[in-house]
Amino acid sequence: MKADVRMIGNKMLLPSMLVCLGYGIGCCPKPEPITWEKVFGGSSLDRAYAIDQTADGEFVLAGTVGTDVYVAKLDGRGARAWERYYGDSANDAAYAIEQATDGGYIVAGYVHPPDATSDLDDDIYILKLDEEGEL
Repeated sequence: MKADVRMIGNKMLLPSMLVCLGYGIGCCPKPEPITWEKVFGGSSLDRAYAIDQTADGEFVLAGTVGTDVYVAKLDGRGARAWERYYGDSANDAAYAIEQATDGGYIVAGYVHPPDATSDLDDDIYILKLDEEGEL
């Protein structure tokens, strides 16, 4: 069986390539518009590493602000309902957050103690928070 080959200029295209080209030119759905966007942070190194949609349709995010774990609850429009900072003088960061079945949150990350001599000295850091972000 002979493959159906088309030429565009001096380039040879197989039918599967034509489908991809056609899809890329005008058949792609338009991206959804952004509902809202927010920027949080200050003069320190601020990062969000995880976000989860909560049962009430809002959002909770976790990350780091400076050397502290940062957890915030956002309403459906992205406004902060509350924010909390956890940690001590070590470099602490949260990389995961999920809503627990009791309505609170479970947060996972790491702590890099001030007396650590390498990244191999990092320790696991777990927080169980209530629905208001309190320990």
